[in-house]
Amino acid sequence: MENSQIIAIIAQKLKQGLFGREKVMKEFNVSRSTAESFILAAKELNVLKVADVVVKNESILDIELTFMDFPQGEACDIAPKNLILSYERILDLSDIHFPYHELKALLIGLKYGKYKNVDCILLNGDLIDCYQQSSFQKNPDMRPFQDELNVCIMFFKHLRQLFPKAAIIHKFGNHEYRHERYISQNTAVLGVEEFELKNLLKHSNFGIEYVPSNQIMQIGNYYIAHGHESKSFLRGGINAARQTAVNAGVNLIYQHLHRSQHAIVPFYDKIVEVHIGGCLCSLSPSYTGVNNWTNGFIYIETYNGICNIENIILDRNFNIMNNATAKSVLQGK
Repeated sequence: MENSQIIAIIAQKLKQGLFGREKVMKEFNVSRSTAESFILAAKELNVLKVADVVVKNESILDIELTFMDFPQGEACDIAPKNLILSYERILDLSDIHFPYHELKALLIGLKYGKYKNVDCILLNGDLIDCYQQSSFQKNPDMRPFQDELNVCIMFFKHLRQLFPKAAIIHKFGNHEYRHERYISQNTAVLGVEEFELKNLLKHSNFGIEYVPSNQIMQIGNYYIAHGHESKSFLRGGINAARQTAVNAGVNLIYQHLHRSQHAIVPFYDKIVEVHIGGCLCSLSPSYTGVNNWTNGFIYIETYNGICNIENIILDRNFNIMNNATAKSVLQGK
């Protein structure tokens, strides 16, 4: 009996619930793996709804049978699944770039987090600059990497002291990835845990959760990224928020661009909102000259899976521009 005929018989029996692997092995005198392949092909045939027309589908069945001994694809270096955040009040601070931070702006963000009694602080990428690991031309007079580490560790110490019960998450951005790339290019230390950035920063000493640079997060009806993870849908340009909304097609929060933007884009069957948060680093580094950066941070509050987003912008004098409550509480105006 031809294999295609066997599969057609099994397909009919499967519809009636009469066949399992052991029965196929016994009735057709085949091995366990062959029986499993026959059953898989029969199920495919039933899906195609042509079990009674074997001749027309012999070429389809032949493909399945030809590849019975073909190996499955091996896992490659793919992005991890979305990390689901289940917190109610999140303070999202990004692009601090220690030691090139803007302390006044950073303190305003922390004060607002304290006022809101946040249960999570998300350090959403580029916490540390990793200047000396950059692939760009470097100024040898800039701060050494150890200085950057020292400032970050001091920050973690103060942050944990101020928010003893809050979860603290450090999501790596493209600047943290500078270190990862540097390590991968120096095989002498590749794979040595002590040289991993999360260990150099002493995450475990402060109860800080590490999130890889290529991982997307999700809270309620919004996705959260640093902004470097995908060039396909996380866009720059003049109207980056709108372009990202069009390309991604989902509600999204990200930073990375060092400037605040907001866009709402209606589609046929849904409305998409994108928030881009400001940075908390100095707005006048020597390598950019005049730029369009803005200091700012994001506060996220969730209830029953729905997010309320406060994308807070600071002007050049560190006055809160767009949130009357925050301005009244923090600046008394």
